[in-house]
Amino acid sequence: MRIRMLMQGAGFAAVLLLTPLALQVAHAEDRPTPSLRLQPPYLTEQADAVVLSAVLSDPAGVAIAGQRIAFFVHVDFDDAEPMLIGSRATDATGQATVNYQPTWDGEHRLTAEFDGTPTLMPVTASESMSVSGTNGSYIDQPRGLEAIRAWMPMTAGLVLLAVWGSLVSITVWTVRGIVVAGSDVGSAA
Repeated sequence: MRIRMLMQGAGFAAVLLLTPLALQVAHAEDRPTPSLRLQPPYLTEQADAVVLSAVLSDPAGVAIAGQRIAFFVHVDFDDAEPMLIGSRATDATGQATVNYQPTWDGEHRLTAEFDGTPTLMPVTASESMSVSGTNGSYIDQPRGLEAIRAWMPMTAGLVLLAVWGSLVSITVWTVRGIVVAGSDVGSAA
């Protein structure tokens, strides 16, 4: 009987804990979806930088101020997540802007993301731009062991050979010493 009461109490507690979650999920679907437009990038005063701009508005087209918009660039590395360019709050016109300096030539896939609020659904907007003539801000640095890369394997092999040669030499001289000492003991008897 006590076990049954505990189980009923646990079931009642689970219902109490999960009911608000179920209401939130049901309420989440009732949230309106805002509009997010990622505007085409334009050049800044810096020759290599562009301004990325996104405008957030509610379904009626009214600007939404004070909400964070995150800007990402997609990279073509193995299973790489998009790289965060920056994050800004929207102003009174619903606009958020960040400066972005492309570091490679080619197609840049850009994304603006609004994570949503308790009253608004999350939304994402994407845009692409083609980049050429970057100044190559990314410089491939020399590897840490580049200076010793050519001669290190040979040196390590010679050191290993010297160590093993010493061990073999010690073993041979020890065995000879034991044989000589054994023959001296046998001749003395």
